[in-house]
Formats: sequence, structure tokens, C-alpha cells
Amino acid sequence: MWTVATLADGLARLGLTAGDTVLVRASLRRLGDVAGHRATALIKATLAVVGSRGTLAALAFNPLTPFPAWRNSPVIGPDTPPGSGGLAAAMVRWPGAVRSQHPTCSWVAIGANAGALTAGHDASSASFHPVGALLEADGVLVNVGNVIDSPGFSTVHWVQSRRGLSTRNLLAGRIGARFPGGVFHSHDFPGCSQGFDKFYGAYVQAGALRAGMVGDAYAILGRARELVAVEDRLVSANPRFPLCDAPDCMHCRGLVTYNKRDWPAFWSRWAWRKLTGR
Repeated sequence: MWTVATLADGLARLGLTAGDTVLVRASLRRLGDVAGHRATALIKATLAVVGSRGTLAALAFNPLTPFPAWRNSPVIGPDTPPGSGGLAAAMVRWPGAVRSQHPTCSWVAIGANAGALTAGHDASSASFHPVGALLEADGVLVNVGNVIDSPGFSTVHWVQSRRGLSTRNLLAGRIGARFPGGVFHSHDFPGCSQGFDKFYGAYVQAGALRAGMVGDAYAILGRARELVAVEDRLVSANPRFPLCDAPDCMHCRGLVTYNKRDWPAFWSRWAWRKLTGR
């Protein structure tokens, strides 16, 4: 059975160190048999490694809804539990946790750098705005157990946003949510990340990726600045590089305006399925 101490040992062996600001994404069930609550144990283990000078962050997202369907969606407020997994759900309830004010793509953070990491992330900012603060803090990103089924790092979305790709999408400005201040229109839409595993080989070649086990879960770690250097080079050379290869992916094949070459085949298949029910 894994304990807080043994999970912390796995994170330290992976390369997490005292004072780090770290964004963690995790598939908690893959940790295996953990003493107590898995999310609580992973939070305690991470905080034990980064210490009093360090910070733990997670993505505390809520769903976006295409307009005009948002009229029937619930109001999303600062106290709305996130829908992005058990780790974020546990973190927003953690004593001293700070949650950014973005209506649908908020981040939650615990620790010394929590305020700086979440500052300015509101309805007027890009979905992955906090990655900029993570870079300034020379932060790291850790994926635990989700390396294959939810691949890659959130830094890719930040690179896409910085290069204007997140707004080159048919849903940008046409998707959002209701929140206490009114209606939120998301003018950027990060979209699909299932193709982000394409970066793994380039990370390894650049010496930017470390791998190991945290509990029963295979985990990877990368320093934000090193990851972005690889990602920006590849995305600048080919904006379509991060797109997934699924022929029926609505985002990658039918929505992004920098991949119009796939539109005829995708929308023809989509129309045929609508007409035939197949």
C-alpha cells in the first residue's frame, strides 16, 4: 500500500524538488492502492516535496457550452466544484487554496506562489494565462498516470495561444457559460489535446523529459521553459503538428481554420451521418 511518504519519494525521484512551483495533472485511480484518500495523499506528498517555498497547482475547469445552448446551463461561480478530476476537486477545498477567477478554465493553487500564479486569470484573459507565471517561476509540470490517455503538457496550449491559434477556431466567441457577472463568451478555445503525445520524442531528444513511477502510476516531469522551447519550435514550423490524427475529431478536422484542408472530408462524413443516421 502506498503512503504519503512513498508517493513523495516517487515524486522526488522523478525530479520534483524543494521550492518548485508545479502544475500536476493526474489519473488518481492509476496510483493503485493508497492509504486513505488518493487525492489527499497526492496533495500531501507533493507539498511535502516542494516544501514551504513551493507551490502545487491544478486545472480546476468547468465545461463550456456552445451558444445558444448556454441558456439551459447552470451558473458557474467561484465556488462551483471543478469538473476536471478528483485532484482539482480536493484542492479547491484545501485550507488556504487560491482559485483564479476565469469562469471556465480556472487554476487552483496551494503554497507560497499561489497568488502570483493565479493573478490576472479572469474572464478577460486567455484560458492558459497562468502558464506565463509558471514560466516566470521556472516551474515544472508533472503528469501522473495520464501520460497516454490524456497526453502532453498544458504548455502546448499556451504556445498555441501565444501564436494566435486558439482563436482560429469556429467555436471561438461562440462558446461559453453563464456566470454570476452575466454571460461569458470564450474568445479562445484550446480544444483537443489528444495529439500532444507527438511532442514526447522531441522532449526526450532535447533532454527535457524525466520519467518514473509514482505509486503504481507511470509519471513524467518537464521544466516549463524547456518544454516550451521544444513546443514553440515545432508549432512555429507547423501549426498543425499538435492536432490529433482521429479522422472524426470535430476540433482537429472540422473547426480549426488553420487546417481547412481536412474540412471537405470531415464535413462530408458528418453530413452523411446526419442524413443516414450511420
